[in-house]
Parts: sequence; structure tokens; C-alpha cells
Amino acid sequence: MDAMHEQFDKLQFIESSVDGSTLIPTLAASVSNKFKERFQVVQRLKKRCRKVLAQLSFNKPDRMLSNS
Repeated sequence: MDAMHEQFDKLQFIESSVDGSTLIPTLAASVSNKFKERFQVVQRLKKRCRKVLAQLSFNKPDRMLSNS
């Protein structure tokens, strides 16, 4: 453990100021895009599942997936 602490103490850190007025919108857009992409994937999977169920001649596949 002491060896690890010695290595940690040797590290150099550089402090820099952060412009929150640009950082926050950038991070918000990044997170938003990730959620949008995943939502679109889920929507495509849902659409494909409904199509497969319809092709298998189930009665009213919408009723079977209505809890989604």
C-alpha cells in the first residue's frame, strides 16, 4: 500500500478553470443524444416484434404488447 501511495504522490496534477457556460450545454447535448439513440433502437425493436407477431398470425398483437 505504501508503494502505491508513493506513486500517487509522484503524479503531477494540472488545475485548469472550466467554463461552465459551455461545458454544461455540451454535456447536456451528449447525454440527450445517447438517450435518443437508445430510444430509437427500442422503438425499432418494438416495431419489428409487432411485425413478426403479425406475421405469425396471432390475434391482435397490439393487445399482447399493450403493456409496453
